[in-house]
Amino acid sequence: MWFDRLLQGFIDTFLMVGVSSLIALLAGIPLAVILVTSAKGGIYQAPALNRALGVFVNLFRSIPFLILMVALIPFTRLIVGTTYGVWAAVVPLTIAATPFLRASPKSVCARSITA
Repeated sequence: MWFDRLLQGFIDTFLMVGVSSLIALLAGIPLAVILVTSAKGGIYQAPALNRALGVFVNLFRSIPFLILMVALIPFTRLIVGTTYGVWAAVVPLTIAATPFLRASPKSVCARSITA
């Protein structure tokens, strides 16, 4: 009995982290490419777009996760239909992880473009 609950907890945790990471990666890489190419000296210089996306990304990076999770309750309910459970946790985890995942691809893109 305890083993079943423990196994279910592991499955739920890996599901939340895996789905959130995949979605954040799929959103973070294009975001990084847009930020690098629209920056000064980039392939497609668009300072207004770069500044707007930069502010948006830095805003979400600076908000502590618990505050972000509470602030996203209405959005989570709209997307998932509930505010608790495995799938409800995926929404704030994805939104919180996306700005952090854009940092690595951004540095790789910047080196590739300038090389």
